[in-house]
Amino acid sequence: MSGQLIILTCNVQPSKNVQVLRNEAGMRLNDYADSIKKWIDVAQTTNGRILILENSGNMELLKERLKPFVNEHMYFFENSVDVTSDKEGISGGEFAMLREALPTILNIPGIEYCWKVTGRLFVENYKQLSKVRMNQVNVNRFYKPFHVLDSRFIGFPKEIFYEIFSQEPEFRTKKDNQQIKVNMANFSSLEEYLTISLTNLECVGLQVVSMPKIPIFSGSSASTNKKLDSKTLFMKLKFLNFMRPIAVKLMGGSTP
Repeated sequence: MSGQLIILTCNVQPSKNVQVLRNEAGMRLNDYADSIKKWIDVAQTTNGRILILENSGNMELLKERLKPFVNEHMYFFENSVDVTSDKEGISGGEFAMLREALPTILNIPGIEYCWKVTGRLFVENYKQLSKVRMNQVNVNRFYKPFHVLDSRFIGFPKEIFYEIFSQEPEFRTKKDNQQIKVNMANFSSLEEYLTISLTNLECVGLQVVSMPKIPIFSGSSASTNKKLDSKTLFMKLKFLNFMRPIAVKLMGGSTP
């Protein structure tokens, strides 16, 4: 959609201390290249923009893989090499990446709305989900085992994106025999930070709405190394998305 920016977070070579199963640089580079090519097609057909962030010192490798596809819809931002993930986990590293890129994001002309997307993943039903009101945050909610927001794909008005990612929260990684002191500036994950921060903003009038459909991802999970676009899962999500409006009506017409 015109006026929308897709922000893709990339980390080609994770630190050795980061606990992810999909950690081989060549494999991850392929993941990012495959996903970004699909996002390029989407941006061209929706008149949107793409910003690619990379924080492991491998932006040139990524640019080389994407060279035949680069166009006027794309922007690149080479982050500082990630050191935050070693201390605060991958949530801290990803947050630091987005915070560092804020000046670039604000300077891209004509942008009203920002989608934060995990760069390895493509959202197959993005065109449907991107038809949003520009003054609302659009979220995919998880309810089990806890109520949190999906940080892999989430949409913000530009000024709210700045409000969320200009803060200085701390993220913690729990270790054996370590006592954790929890406070409102200390979070276990990016999902927890987004959930609490957006709930607080809702209390003062921000509209945070659930997406009308469940995002259908293609790509692989870094934490489990499992594909997210298996045929079985794809069919299950298609069925759930078909049933979602019916279930909402049965619940009295409430927002999903």
